[in-house]
Amino acid sequence: MCPGGGHRGHVPGTGRGHRGHEGTPGTRPVPGAWGPWGPWGPCPVSCRGSGPGRSRRRFCDSPEPSRDPPGAPCPGNGTESEPCPGLPPCPVDGAWGAWSAATPCAVTCGLGGVRQRRACDAPSPKFGGRGCEGPESRRGVCGPRDPCPAPVLWGPWSPWSRCARPWGDISCRGAVGQQRRTRECVGRSPGGPPCPTAQGGGIELRACYSVQDCVLPGNWSDWSPWGLCTPPCGASPTRSRSRECRPELPPYPPTVPTVGSPGRSRVWFWGAARPLCAPLEGQRLLLEERRNCSHAPPCPPPGED
Repeated sequence: MCPGGGHRGHVPGTGRGHRGHEGTPGTRPVPGAWGPWGPWGPCPVSCRGSGPGRSRRRFCDSPEPSRDPPGAPCPGNGTESEPCPGLPPCPVDGAWGAWSAATPCAVTCGLGGVRQRRACDAPSPKFGGRGCEGPESRRGVCGPRDPCPAPVLWGPWSPWSRCARPWGDISCRGAVGQQRRTRECVGRSPGGPPCPTAQGGGIELRACYSVQDCVLPGNWSDWSPWGLCTPPCGASPTRSRSRECRPELPPYPPTVPTVGSPGRSRVWFWGAARPLCAPLEGQRLLLEERRNCSHAPPCPPPGED
């Protein structure tokens, strides 16, 4: 029997012939059957994992299911798809994971610092994908706790005392004297910790020779470097350099035995001597030379920076 076309045939089991056509009583339904698969379509992507793969189609036309009486449709799907073969994997950009728990607060007073970290693993970059942007750690503040006590530190040293000995003046005599200076422990509370002893104590002594007001032979120093222009702007600033008469210190022994311990201690000269130099251009203590400054900028008007 030809689907869709009338012809004279024989119906099995009846022993009689009839004219078969759509809708004619006694016509059997014709189920549909799939035709061959068509060719695979082009791949719409350039890398594996970025979208749908390729697909192909087939039609229910070998034969089509009859309409009257209705034939069974073709089983299954008319399209199928598969991953495109031969494509490289798509790049996977990295993304940050969650921040870790903060590190413990290490301080017992005041404010402290904590740190958190994160990893570029949600996902990790793969196949040439971009890494995560931004810092992998961050800092925060922990506390506040109870106020911290004031630091216990040594204050500045006082000036050295006069170089002397208990029995009288030793200036200009070559006798070894002693100087003293002190400092205070700043921030110590009653019953609190002392200042660190690794930095010494609050009293320091040294051996010395006194040349205070001693008349000593002197020598002229070399010229000092040229100073800055004074004033720094305007029509006629100048700069200067100088030489000074400096005393020759006496050839006293540079060291003495250390009291209470082995070894020797350095002896320091102390005081302002009165040097005697041969006159230099009419000067005996200080020779100064001045010059005009070139290319000085004009001074800004009053009231301007």
